[in-house]
Amino acid sequence: MQTKRTPGWYLRDRPGANRSTWHFVAPACYSSGTAVGELIRFADVVRMRRRRESRRCHARVLGIITASVAAARLAVATAPLPEREVWVRRVRKLEELEAWVSGGVA
Repeated sequence: MQTKRTPGWYLRDRPGANRSTWHFVAPACYSSGTAVGELIRFADVVRMRRRRESRRCHARVLGIITASVAAARLAVATAPLPEREVWVRRVRKLEELEAWVSGGVA
């Protein structure tokens, strides 16, 4: 007669059982086809979707910042001499922001 066990690691019931005969008894919520199992899978799908959307948004932001850096560098080259210092500072700040967003060190 087999008794119902709580989830966890157990030695198999046989003489001479050693560490290689351990097996895992999974709780009912992990078996396929249960409501809790379906809920866990749905939560994983939602989490993956959010990560994918977050990566897309991050790529868009990085593209905007990269374009801003390019435009600011062009503005430095064409700026009048008295304003050039301000534009150089702006370019530096944008480059630091771009490095931070892309994961680099400023």
